[in-house]
Amino acid sequence: MQRIRLRRVGRKNEPHYQVVVTPHTNPAKGSFTAKLGWYNPTTKELKVNKEATLSWLNSGAQPSNTVAKLLLGASIKHKLIVYKQDAPKKPKKTEKQEKDKSPAPKEDTAPQAETTEQGEKQAEEQVEAQETPQPKDVNNQPENNQEEAK
Repeated sequence: MQRIRLRRVGRKNEPHYQVVVTPHTNPAKGSFTAKLGWYNPTTKELKVNKEATLSWLNSGAQPSNTVAKLLLGASIKHKLIVYKQDAPKKPKKTEKQEKDKSPAPKEDTAPQAETTEQGEKQAEEQVEAQETPQPKDVNNQPENNQEEAK
């Protein structure tokens, strides 16, 4: 099946497109069967050979959605020129979607709860140990350094 679509030409940041007829299996930058015209998106200028375009449409070539919009704007009418305003587009991948696709770690809620309870108990024990005064050993160590100086 033949498609009428845009083929990008031009410099970096200065796009220009050729309106070409190509098999639907060919890549966008691949070879083409016929050149029908060109489109400059910066100036919105379109030049298309109407006779050649209509002959390709009559032979069964289907325009892409973008080309269909441009051809309707250039007042070229044919039964195969159908512009779909809500044409499906590929959704852009966001960082959240990429993270969501990564395998999630297995969640075991019961062991985590036990670990949390154990951690809380240990923290409480440490706080209690710091708050309670340690008994002084009177026999082995003097109470303060002043007694040693005497």
